Amino acid sequence: MTRLLGPERAAKVREISEDIDQRMEELHRDGATSVAESVLLQFAARSIGAIQLWMFLAWMGAPSDLATVLITFLVARGIEAVAFFVPASLGVQEGGFMLGLKLAGLEPALGLSFSLALRVEQIVWAAIGFAAYAGVLANRREAPRTETGP
Repeated sequence: MTRLLGPERAAKVREISEDIDQRMEELHRDGATSVAESVLLQFAARSIGAIQLWMFLAWMGAPSDLATVLITFLVARGIEAVAFFVPASLGVQEGGFMLGLKLAGLEPALGLSFSLALRVEQIVWAAIGFAAYAGVLANRREAPRTETGP
């Protein structure tokens, strides 16, 4: 490392690396329950997607039993996890749900319809987020500035 970066930079990189190692050690020592809580929260959040799929299948009049939902959801999310590098999962999400429903014995077109419904949902929530952010910015501009001093 010293030959590549020079002695001063190598020493700085070593110092930063040791600091990161120390912080990670503290996190694992002091925050072990936080990691478990984070994993459980992530699992709960992902489970909402399975509930959405179940509701969509029931609304469409398709079989919405537990096996169908689990097969479809796990296949789709598994494919998305492997292809995480595709921006916005364009095509990956659609293909995952189509394959999952085909493996569950249903029409793949239902998977495409569900995926498109998810895309509409994403757009709606993004619009709500942008509107909320615009409201925050507008309130900041309108709020009178007060001078603070001794």
